[in-house]
Amino acid sequence: MILEKLPQLANLSASEKWLLASELWDEVSNDPEAVPVSEDQKEIIRERWENYRQQPEDGRTWEDIKRSLGLE
Repeated sequence: MILEKLPQLANLSASEKWLLASELWDEVSNDPEAVPVSEDQKEIIRERWENYRQQPEDGRTWEDIKRSLGLE
């Protein structure tokens, strides 16, 4: 487990952990092949995309979500 290797992570606040997760995701997402997507996940993405296409006003931007979490 990562916490065993980096125990100081346990001392981060929830906001700091979200920020770390976001930064790690940004790092990994630079290489799409590094992030495998299962068929179940693809189906969820298709469903959510279809929901968004039908009602785009119900969606939220990533910036809005980060702001609501206190990350911006």
